[in-house]
Amino acid sequence: SAWIMRDVVNELVVTRDSAGIYWVAGLVALIFTVKGCAVFIQTWFLGRAGNAIVADQQRVLYDRILSHGMEFYHAFQSGDLITRMTQNAQAAREWPVPRPRRLREQTQSARSHSAARPLGCGSIATYRATEARRR
Repeated sequence: SAWIMRDVVNELVVTRDSAGIYWVAGLVALIFTVKGCAVFIQTWFLGRAGNAIVADQQRVLYDRILSHGMEFYHAFQSGDLITRMTQNAQAAREWPVPRPRRLREQTQSARSHSAARPLGCGSIATYRATEARRR
């Protein structure tokens, strides 16, 4: 931090030690380069892990949707089911990423007015309850 480097830089400037100034500048550049590489590697690995988790969940959800009978597909349009699946996957990918406040408010407003609901909520939950009562 600047507090730690204050004495070092002041001493180098006062003594006009150009080799020391270049050495400190190179060291600072090296530290930031290593930090940048570490952040890149962390982001890459976490992105791969997150995508693998979302892909596994999509597989499970897809298998569950395929396990329903024909009444289920007559009750719901296939486009609605696909939209819900892709929106849920996109929301899962974006979840831990902090977004600017204004964008977050716009997204929440658009989702609250949207006709598509997350899979497992709303009319599909009603369908499941109805099917359970029939059995």
